[in-house]
Amino acid sequence: MPSGIPRKKPTHFQIGTYWVMRIAGVFGLASIVDAAKVWVGFIREVVQLYQDWIRVPLYNAILMVWPAAWPVPSRIWVDVAIIWTSFFAAANYHIIREEGRNVVSHIYTNENNMMASRPMVLLRTTIKVATIFLLGPVLYPMLAIANYRRGGGKDDIVMTDWIVMKPREILKYVFQQVAVILFLLFISYQMKQQGIF
Repeated sequence: MPSGIPRKKPTHFQIGTYWVMRIAGVFGLASIVDAAKVWVGFIREVVQLYQDWIRVPLYNAILMVWPAAWPVPSRIWVDVAIIWTSFFAAANYHIIREEGRNVVSHIYTNENNMMASRPMVLLRTTIKVATIFLLGPVLYPMLAIANYRRGGGKDDIVMTDWIVMKPREILKYVFQQVAVILFLLFISYQMKQQGIF
């Protein structure tokens, strides 16, 4: 395609610079691959630390109270319980920050204001807290995505019959928990690599 600017032939310096940059790029890719080996080692070590310090102790604690007549649960259920608990903890923290009381207290107070009998209030509170615990990891991301698609901001409130929440804030708290755990595992990995323990 002809242009109004005449093309000059590249100088030897430009050709040399071009080849130096290509070689440097190859070395850069090699260093990334070498760094990838380090990251793979770190990820493998993080998984091992998670299993040794979190998963196995919790699994052993569950087995201590697990009835012997029941089938032994898989270890994957410990991972599921950790994920579900992190979402519930994030929702609980969010309600504490917004209202100054935890999820159970919030729901109990709302149920108690409906003039029901005490056993009915306790039953409805238990059912609602259990439902929030079980549906949280599915519900909060879905509500956050729906809010985002509607063009809502991160401070938009979602109101349900049971709880008033900001789902994007709850997800932020979940990610903060995961980040703290990964940071602590990274520190322990570094200490182990340095021979500190």
